[in-house]
Amino acid sequence: MPRFEFFPTLVPNLQALLLSRNYKLQGELPLMVCGAESFRPADGIDVEVLSASDDLMTLGTTVRRAFGSEEAPNDEEIATTREGLASGRMRAALARVDGIAAGGAYTVGDAAICELAGVGTLPEFRRKGVASCASSALMAEHFKEPGTLVWLSAGDDVAKAVYERLGFRLLSTQMNYIQDN
Repeated sequence: MPRFEFFPTLVPNLQALLLSRNYKLQGELPLMVCGAESFRPADGIDVEVLSASDDLMTLGTTVRRAFGSEEAPNDEEIATTREGLASGRMRAALARVDGIAAGGAYTVGDAAICELAGVGTLPEFRRKGVASCASSALMAEHFKEPGTLVWLSAGDDVAKAVYERLGFRLLSTQMNYIQDN
């Protein structure tokens, strides 16, 4: 299904064009950024930043469950994550509460700029700082290197508030349109 993700401040006429072509608004997400100077780390939850040789199935399964899927990642998805970690294009973190996998997060990008994505917490562990701590661990790793910026699209107002506490600020709005058949 065709899908457009864009920033209306950069292409102000695209929204009207898509509507006239039978596309509908799927989502309007806040685009947020955080630099090393504004980063406020979170702690209090055990977080492991994973490497390519670690158990990635637990992380993948935990994050999928956090987003409502009971399916485990397949071998190809695990291999892709392993390759991303080995190349340095990706980082991954698994958060545990009392030794139990509770949530996780990923970053994707390069040494300077990365996207924080796939941040998920299992329902029974929400509102305990799991997402903040998993995100914070990856951001701290990014800013240790010559990392200068982390960006994300917050899924909702609760997520936006979590990221604001870590030092993110609103930069723009990302619009997502899909074809309405």
